[in-house]
Amino acid sequence: MLSSRSTLGLVVAQILHDGRRFLSDIATRSKRLAAGAPRLQESSTFGAHFRSVFGKEAHAINHSSGQLSKLFKALDPISGRKRGRPKQFKVLDVIERCLDLFGDSVADASIEIIKPQNDQDISVVGYESDLMAALINIIDNAVHWLGVSPEQSRILEFSISTSKKYVKISVSNNGILIPENFHGRLFNPSFTLKTEGSGIGLAIAREAMRTSKGDVAFDPDTDQTTFVIEMQRAPT
Repeated sequence: MLSSRSTLGLVVAQILHDGRRFLSDIATRSKRLAAGAPRLQESSTFGAHFRSVFGKEAHAINHSSGQLSKLFKALDPISGRKRGRPKQFKVLDVIERCLDLFGDSVADASIEIIKPQNDQDISVVGYESDLMAALINIIDNAVHWLGVSPEQSRILEFSISTSKKYVKISVSNNGILIPENFHGRLFNPSFTLKTEGSGIGLAIAREAMRTSKGDVAFDPDTDQTTFVIEMQRAPT
């Protein structure tokens, strides 16, 4: 519990930090647009300049508002709202739905998807939204790094293994490897290797999975970048 509270505090601090940055950008640019709007149609040097930068400013506001929206959506799995009792659901169904969200990105980066066979579609107990939160973050990171990878054959692979009580979902990609000195920091809020990353994704994914009595971990012993999600197996 102490660890979860500490992580949640760090996540909230990072949300506030990034949120203020995006809000400041929106406020500054919208103020400039509002101030110059009455002179938009002027046949003057100012009018011409204002019209030339209008699109850029509007695009920047849209970008910042989108980033702000992503921050709020990222918090949803750990919002603490009542969600009812944990339910049984099939892992492969959730994987398919998550992949559907990345259809265009996967195609643009020419990524090959390898999924478990239908006969491996095991059921788990928990909250679908928690598994989706974890998978979406891991897939998003994988697609990003595969997209900038020099590898000609780009592969994102999902595999499922089971024990008597647990189900493990492994997500691997053959993109750029994570340097060993960063392994211990991957789940720290505010840590990111992306240029525009917030660093809260994996921290939130782990906290979300723990509310489903599961977990998320990085596997340093494989020859690819691999994250493993563990959930309780549904009774048969």
